[in-house]
Amino acid sequence: MCRIIYWKKPAVSALKINSDGSHRDGSSGGGGVIRCSHGITIMAYSIPFEEVSSNVVEAKALLFGIQWSIQNGTSSLELETDSMLLVAWVRDVFKIPWQVDVTIREIKRALVGTS
Repeated sequence: MCRIIYWKKPAVSALKINSDGSHRDGSSGGGGVIRCSHGITIMAYSIPFEEVSSNVVEAKALLFGIQWSIQNGTSSLELETDSMLLVAWVRDVFKIPWQVDVTIREIKRALVGTS
């Protein structure tokens, strides 16, 4: 299956984080790209994780991007992930499983004060 994906620019003063994570055959990793409103890559990251759940890895990859952006002076973030579950957990649509609860709470805490 092939599809064209268009990247939507964030607001002028915001950074956009595109993150993803994966677990397969005992190996886990996550990463992302952080871009400014001009589409210029500010930072890209790839991190190995020891988690055994793709959902936990997705959340940790997003959290890393959020924390890095805030530590580097960003006060406005736009987030993009292909995990509908992660979005639902952050928005309190679904109950958060215990395996990912701490990471989701950290994401929510980090997002307080960002737009």
